[in-house]
Amino acid sequence: MKRIFTFWALLGISLTGMAQVNESFNDGDFTTGPAWGGNTADWQIVASDVAAGAAGSNTLRLNGVNGGGTSYLSTQVPGTWATAQTWGFFVGRRGQAYTNPNFTLIWLWASEADLTSATVDGYRIRIGDDTGGDELVLQRVDNGVATNILTSSGSIPNGLTDIGFLLRVTRGIAGEWEIFTSPLPATSGNGAIATEIPNSTNANVSQGTVTDNTYSYFNNGYIGFTNTYTSSASARAAQEFDQILFSFTGAAVPVKIDKFDAAKDGAGVKLTWDASDEQGVANYEIQRSDNGIQFSVIGTVTANQSKKYTYVDASNAGSGFYRLRIMDFDGNYKMSHIVSVKSKAVTFIKATPNPVRSILNVEHPKAAAGTTIHISNASGVVVRKVNVPENAVVSPIDFTGLQGGVYHIIYRSKDQQITQTVLKQ
Repeated sequence: MKRIFTFWALLGISLTGMAQVNESFNDGDFTTGPAWGGNTADWQIVASDVAAGAAGSNTLRLNGVNGGGTSYLSTQVPGTWATAQTWGFFVGRRGQAYTNPNFTLIWLWASEADLTSATVDGYRIRIGDDTGGDELVLQRVDNGVATNILTSSGSIPNGLTDIGFLLRVTRGIAGEWEIFTSPLPATSGNGAIATEIPNSTNANVSQGTVTDNTYSYFNNGYIGFTNTYTSSASARAAQEFDQILFSFTGAAVPVKIDKFDAAKDGAGVKLTWDASDEQGVANYEIQRSDNGIQFSVIGTVTANQSKKYTYVDASNAGSGFYRLRIMDFDGNYKMSHIVSVKSKAVTFIKATPNPVRSILNVEHPKAAAGTTIHISNASGVVVRKVNVPENAVVSPIDFTGLQGGVYHIIYRSKDQQITQTVLKQ
């Protein structure tokens, strides 16, 4: 098994206080270093052949039983998992496309080694269904029962074979989950290969965020895979995994973003932000989005204790959304609020998804100091209040725990009040 030091050193991040798993199966074995348990007879180590292929990659491949079934592997990560985590995977799909009877579960944390147990708790990514595209769905599992808490904004078209992609999932200290991928394949025979590393450069397309704190104590838990498949030979050998990277950290990033704004600047967009309490901050990662939900990394600014920073996006003519991922030297991070630059000022609010299950993203006018969003139920009782950061244009509202029914979103600033109605499922 390779050591992860080289990978994190390439990112410029110290390993102080971090623990990690780095499994690329280079020893040609998955029963030692680390030891994977479960249906071990249903897996093998081979050279990956999806997309452009990766000769000599030593990739984990499903080798399922005749007649179809479910096969899993898991490995324990002993000790503390600290308070913030990052997972990375190469995911390959061969001759059988993802379908509802042929799906994959990637377990980020499980409370038991047996991933098929009726009492297992955890978080996992599901891939494979029969409607629309194949999204990446973050699920929370309670006593073996799964609840969808985040569905990726992008998807793999149904029916694709011979594909690969990189998956990266992060969880912040406040339970903020985010899914990242490499560009998802749009046609068969394309995508990432098994030797590519799922880091913040290669897997930089944000597929959405959600906050869920149902479980936050992961110590001595398990990571792994469960694959369900039909009886054909292609289905029983459809799935590949490689480059399994896992790290966790404990401290929160102390930096405070006092102001963050975006404005047209000639043929591009100029971002400016003021920071305080920068001790230990390594860099500011700039992310851009066309829709305020799916973000990609476009650049990085090194922290230099100047407290005032500028970044010019010369490739953008003057529209879109921006945010900052603020990284410290121990791999911890925090996200800024979202700002935008538009040719016309927004005078309305837009709330999506509607109906909402967990997180409602409210697009609104650029917030002045003192702006708030109130959530009231059908009886007019305020059940949530959010203080909107200055210059923010998108605010996530957590509807988790609210009863189903009609709610009113009330955006209030010193100059205007705007109301929108949504349905909680």
